[in-house]
Amino acid sequence: MPARHRLHTKGSAGMILRLLIAAIITLAGTSGLPSEYIDSESVDLSHLQRDQDDELPTRVYFEETGQYLEDEMLEFWLEYGGVNVFGYPISAPSTSDGMILQYFERTVLEYDPDNSSEVQVQLRHLGAQAAGPSMFRSSAFEPGETTSDGAFEETGHAVGEHFQRYWERHGGIPIFGFPISAEITANGKTIQYFERAVLQYNPDKPRDWRISQPLLGLETAQAKNVDTSRQQRDNDVAVYSDGLFGQGGASSDEPVVYLTFDDGPSGTYTPEVLDLLYDYDAYGTFFVLGQAAEYYPDLIQRMVDDGHTVANHTWDHPQLAGKSFAEVEWQLKETTRAVGSAMAPCMRPPYGSMDSNTRTWSESLGYEVILWDVDPRDWERPGAGVIADRILGSVFPGAVVLLHDGGSERSQSVEALEIVLEELSGQGYRFEPMCR
Repeated sequence: MPARHRLHTKGSAGMILRLLIAAIITLAGTSGLPSEYIDSESVDLSHLQRDQDDELPTRVYFEETGQYLEDEMLEFWLEYGGVNVFGYPISAPSTSDGMILQYFERTVLEYDPDNSSEVQVQLRHLGAQAAGPSMFRSSAFEPGETTSDGAFEETGHAVGEHFQRYWERHGGIPIFGFPISAEITANGKTIQYFERAVLQYNPDKPRDWRISQPLLGLETAQAKNVDTSRQQRDNDVAVYSDGLFGQGGASSDEPVVYLTFDDGPSGTYTPEVLDLLYDYDAYGTFFVLGQAAEYYPDLIQRMVDDGHTVANHTWDHPQLAGKSFAEVEWQLKETTRAVGSAMAPCMRPPYGSMDSNTRTWSESLGYEVILWDVDPRDWERPGAGVIADRILGSVFPGAVVLLHDGGSERSQSVEALEIVLEELSGQGYRFEPMCR
């Protein structure tokens, strides 16, 4: 899984200057994590120098809030999720109990320049603060009885199923801390409290925003009367944008692969495929059978919610070569009826079986025919490693890869998919849906 669990960050050559300044401005050493915020003195860190060999900006300005983000805070913010996880910065850096603090819409980051461990930037304990003493009287905060369900001994709670992948992908315990409650569902949302954050799940949101954090940083700043007034931008400081550090969508020279999945949905294997695609921030195209789609409407909806394409693979997987127009029409239209408005205007003939009429008839019904470039013959079940090697040995930028998520036992296909996603992601490939 491509989760980034590296703890943060002992800095650069410029850290020496930072340590000296921090020593001067701190009131009385360091004492770990203060339980309350105190009035703090604003600190101008703009003059601290970094290594001249750095290619990317080490200080950026946010037009959205009129604030700067730099050095260790910037590196941490980028590495663990950026705007989607923490929101925009809403204050300048300040000091409190030996810590350098900066407020964001959804959290408060604290930087401890004197910490001798690798963990120098962390989230403050806003999750525990938001829970409050009264919240802990709720049954949701009663510790679990055992650890067999994945509960941590430290708190007696496990990370909820809605949040497990998000929690792992964005750093786990070092970032969010231990879970301190069970999942709580109210008003259509599911919420779980962690030591350093509160996570909320809203199934009605788009995939990238389905899990988010409430605006605890903003609320805390308001409660503490933190100065959030806009600063003027220095002309030599870059303005932040999604593409500035390469994290906001792929550039045009990044290679693309189109992953496609036939014969589903399957109640067993399609969820596993969807989980993997989510974990690797990948998108695919599912050529579904109408009879399976009708049986698993929830999986069709999840495909749509996760940003994938749902396309037509006929009702019950016949060879279309030799079929009459009426038979082809029925196969395609019945499948579209089962899928509904989610159906994309594309089809794939089962087995790739076509005669001289199939493409023309399909197009007359509104469906573009999509075949494939790479067929690892995963239906042979030769082993996950063999399937993966067949794909990796044949793939090229722009290739359409054929896999199966239904119709038979597909555990090897799922295992091979993870190998392929890991390898191609490491090579810089991105994975996009078709028929858009």
